[in-house]
Amino acid sequence: MEFFEELNKTVFVPAFSLSKDSNYQINTNQFGEDINKAINILNMEKYRIVGIQSVISGKGINNAGLGYSYTEGVLILAEKFIK
Repeated sequence: MEFFEELNKTVFVPAFSLSKDSNYQINTNQFGEDINKAINILNMEKYRIVGIQSVISGKGINNAGLGYSYTEGVLILAEKFIK
């Protein structure tokens, strides 16, 4: 039996933890740490980052007439580094 390594990987890093209240305020420090942690794990597994894409679920206009969007998180696209 042959073993094939996964050559491409997509990791989703959510912007909100399940324990956060419903006002959808992003803890940007924690979000940044989570992204860095995911990238470090991918690097340790010999993956290189191909791209990072934000995931936005909806848009609207707030009371001040300014546009906003809900950021759900980011997708990190990576591929296996083969020498």
